[in-house]
Amino acid sequence: MAWHYAVGQSLVRTICRILGGWEVHGAENFPREGGVILAPNHHSYMDPPVAGSACPRQPWFMAKSELFKPAPFGWLITLFRAFPVHRGKPDRQALRRAEALLKQGEVVLIFPQGRRRWGEDLGEPELGLGLLALRAKVPIVPMALLGTDQTLPRGAKFLHRGRTRVWIGKPLTFSDLYEKKRPSKADRVFVTQEVMKALAALLEQAKAHEAQKMTAASAEPRS
Repeated sequence: MAWHYAVGQSLVRTICRILGGWEVHGAENFPREGGVILAPNHHSYMDPPVAGSACPRQPWFMAKSELFKPAPFGWLITLFRAFPVHRGKPDRQALRRAEALLKQGEVVLIFPQGRRRWGEDLGEPELGLGLLALRAKVPIVPMALLGTDQTLPRGAKFLHRGRTRVWIGKPLTFSDLYEKKRPSKADRVFVTQEVMKALAALLEQAKAHEAQKMTAASAEPRS
């Protein structure tokens, strides 16, 4: 892991702790080697740095092309392994680069939703995720992000107080589909839907865990 990335991770974690808390669950689920697609939910501009700081390995980030302008910010995110993808149409160049990185054993972070979503509805996923996973023949690790919509809400210009929680799920593999030379649209739909189901389950698991903690805390005798 590059030294500047390690410093960035430490900074993000520290900021989150100051704002209200930092928790990571399930880090042991993340593969220690080999190509992996990291697939978090997305509802805040805080999501990329939080997801990257919670990941046990240094990922590459597929980011919307608009973020690379102005140049100073584009240079900064490129330094942290972001590369552009043009939204609204299939970006073959970005997909080829991501596929090459995955086949080299790298981690590539892709938001299945494609863009930020507000509220609890995860929305419809982008099928490029399924295509990439099947072409590169790599596992997908779902990651549930909670609290980032509080620390940096929609339209906010400054950070707010809030507790950041990250849940890392078990890798999803699709061995039977890896054998296909050309994955069909139905195959891509199936893969992306399975990822979204896993994300929804992780979010529910996190909420149940927090509800259980609150119940246990309220049941403790007060001195």
